[in-house]
Amino acid sequence: MLKNGDFAIVILSCDKYADLWDGFVKSFVKSWPNCNYKKYLVSNEIGYESTEFINIKTGPDSGWSKSFVKALDIVKENNIFVWLEDAYITRLSEPEIFDNCATLVTEGVYDHLHFRPNPKPDLLDNKYSFIGKYDPGRPYSVNLVGFWKKDSLLRLLLPGEGPWGFEIYGSYRMQFIGAAGCSLKPIFNYVHLVEKGCWLPSPDRKLRSLGLDIDLTRRKSLTGIFAVNSYFKSVLFNLFSDVPWKLRMKALDLLKKLLGVY
Repeated sequence: MLKNGDFAIVILSCDKYADLWDGFVKSFVKSWPNCNYKKYLVSNEIGYESTEFINIKTGPDSGWSKSFVKALDIVKENNIFVWLEDAYITRLSEPEIFDNCATLVTEGVYDHLHFRPNPKPDLLDNKYSFIGKYDPGRPYSVNLVGFWKKDSLLRLLLPGEGPWGFEIYGSYRMQFIGAAGCSLKPIFNYVHLVEKGCWLPSPDRKLRSLGLDIDLTRRKSLTGIFAVNSYFKSVLFNLFSDVPWKLRMKALDLLKKLLGVY
């Protein structure tokens, strides 16, 4: 753990996901019982009482980026790890790498680090053997979830932009702000439970495996064509992420020319 204490964990959420908070906190504490970093859970107007997390209320929903900025302004620490409430942590597999990534961001070596090598890095860091580097402007070099120098994150956030736009267009803007990279080993194991506000397939089985009992009637399940679409999008993304990004961009430009939409 960092000695200067200028680092915190921020769980970004909103009131629409309040039914997930208890389960998330239980899973987090069970998987990382000795976490000594200050921890925040962000909500809108619904409060959350916890001995483990400090609740930050940003007020009525005023848009994703604006609410996020409000939360970051309340967080006292200058360096943070951002996570989402619908991904239940099941194991902290690399605690030493977590601490080392937090140190690199705090010391200004990197402005942003992914918690896993997705997408794969373009280069290896010759000084820090557990880190990979992303080329400036590389697609998806920015991921909301991960280690952040807070000032750099605030500079990337634009009014009216949502989380998907932030990761796509923020990856381009990142080249003008600072260095991005990733841990070469996944730091956490986790279970992703919700997509587009709906339960992903088999949430009951996943929750039972975590020893959790959560009311599944609070939200709909992702079924039929929507579940199939979600699965194939995930497969395609992981498949194409293995293709060097510059080659992907050239192929996309060629396709646009052939279709006459360039």
